[in-house]
Amino acid sequence: METSPSAAVHLMDETAESDLARQTGETGKTMVLKKSLWAIGGICAAAAGWIVLGPKRTQAVQDLARQLETAWSDHHTEA
Repeated sequence: METSPSAAVHLMDETAESDLARQTGETGKTMVLKKSLWAIGGICAAAAGWIVLGPKRTQAVQDLARQLETAWSDHHTEA
């Protein structure tokens, strides 16, 4: 039997997962599927946040605001 720290951590992880499976009535495949879905969901949420809150988007909005201001002032001074 291995007595290395990594073997002990691995054994603790397996014990925790089997305890959780017993409590929830889930099989190993179901737990893996849930973990995978949570990981994919987290990655998608991070990507969506990066796209929406990225610095390029803020800069583009500021440029559009300046263009609108210029167009508005030109429209009022031409008449």
